[in-house]
Amino acid sequence: MRVLVGIAGFFGAILAIVIFVVVLGALGLGGRYINMKVEAWFAPQEQNIQREVFENTKSYNEGKEQELVKYRVEYMRGDEDDKKAIASAVRAAFADYDSSRLDPELRNFVNECKYGGN
Repeated sequence: MRVLVGIAGFFGAILAIVIFVVVLGALGLGGRYINMKVEAWFAPQEQNIQREVFENTKSYNEGKEQELVKYRVEYMRGDEDDKKAIASAVRAAFADYDSSRLDPELRNFVNECKYGGN
């Protein structure tokens, strides 16, 4: 009889350990799932904030202005086919850029490329 009680206690202890490991695994997976949901919610918002900060930096805006000056010089030197290609590149590169940051001459060039029929 004592042997049966000893065997039952041994298997009970092993069962308790297995249940403990399963519960820990379930808690770990549940925590990971919650973390993924939280990350999915906050990551896009954080990315938008980082993008807005970047787009307001001096170096970004100076780089866009230099790019536009280069396009404008190439536009003035090019033939009709070149002008159409450059206008298309300007439309793509400055599609969502705030042109109010540019000086009036460059702003007019962007508007001409976007809406001038090229």
